[in-house]
Amino acid sequence: MKEGKLSDVKVLIAIPCTSMVSTDFLDSIMKLNNNGNALLAIENNSLVYSARNHLTMKALDAKADYIFWIDSDMVFDKDTLNNLLIDALENDLEFVTGLCFKRMLPTSPTIGKTLVWEQKPDGSIDSGAEVYEDYPKDQLFEIACSGLACALVKVSAIMEVAGLRKMSPFQPLPGLSEDYSFCFGMKALGKKMWCDSRVKIGHVGRTIFTEDVWLRQKEMEKSDV
Repeated sequence: MKEGKLSDVKVLIAIPCTSMVSTDFLDSIMKLNNNGNALLAIENNSLVYSARNHLTMKALDAKADYIFWIDSDMVFDKDTLNNLLIDALENDLEFVTGLCFKRMLPTSPTIGKTLVWEQKPDGSIDSGAEVYEDYPKDQLFEIACSGLACALVKVSAIMEVAGLRKMSPFQPLPGLSEDYSFCFGMKALGKKMWCDSRVKIGHVGRTIFTEDVWLRQKEMEKSDV
């Protein structure tokens, strides 16, 4: 990548939070390298989808090209943002996430291999995602959906989802979280989503849930068979 290419892109580092910010997160965000053309915005709101809506408006006001979504209970390497930006710019990606895990046991990746949402004639909803447990290690690969705990998303793609849904792009669909609902909109538009499993993110709970925790859990499951 040519020198200066990263800095040509304007990024809003967007932090939705619903309560106090983790001290581990604060340490990570203070050490985060940015591309030299990034702004930071925090939105405290008890409704995560509403926080994401407000942060999107801030990105539009700032004329940002991308939003770097990062939740306030994540820990991450200082080069996380720039590594995702390199993925996006070198491969022309509108959505790329790091590898995150749920903050409870048994933990699992917050990426999906499949995503379904369908309203049946009787009014019932068929919805859900298959967890991508056998994800490719340490590489960039396509996914069907992802949480937005650590994701770089093109602002123009968010607005296209808003135009398709004719409402907030993050308004939860019945049976889906706000982030999977957004991914369903991306999927409906024929847009692709990606995960870079080299970009490893920790999720702060009673412990910090990382890929190492996930792999140890899988080994324990095998020994129980």
